[in-house]
Amino acid sequence: MKKSTLSSILFVIILSISGCVKDIPLKTVRSGDKFLVDIPKSMSEATGLKDNADIQFKGNKEFPLNFYGLSDEKSEMNTMGVLFSLEEIYFLETEEIIRFQNVPNSKVSLPKVSSSSFMNCLEGEVILTRDNKEQVFRLQVCDGGARFYRLVLFGNREDMTEYQKQITDIFGSFREWSEFQSEPL
Repeated sequence: MKKSTLSSILFVIILSISGCVKDIPLKTVRSGDKFLVDIPKSMSEATGLKDNADIQFKGNKEFPLNFYGLSDEKSEMNTMGVLFSLEEIYFLETEEIIRFQNVPNSKVSLPKVSSSSFMNCLEGEVILTRDNKEQVFRLQVCDGGARFYRLVLFGNREDMTEYQKQITDIFGSFREWSEFQSEPL
């Protein structure tokens, strides 16, 4: 095969693959003086996704995943002088997801180390099977010094796979709130 033909075929393949990723406009949402995160503009505020969540957003046809985020003050989490580790917070959130969803035969992945805005984080999944359909909860838990942060996106397996780039973008956009934010020029 000639080099020009091979180059043309590779170009078409790359072009078609890059066209499969949906470009979804984002908006920045803020949880009081705690944190900011960028989510799809089409998502709307919600309730009932997580009882004690700081922010909750429901998906739609354009972006069919749900999202919630919360923060825990470390000083309020001291139990008889015992400090929680990041890994313990990760597994605490996975247990809460399973208990809230009431699906006993769930799978929890081991957490993987990641980072976001210079914070140490852990990421993983809880997979629930209900009526032979998998629902996936992708979570990121971060240590912000004075607070632990928990971010969760969830939906069916197909949508979680299709919107993987957006999930990565959302988790990557997470940052602590600071009063000293610079203003755009």
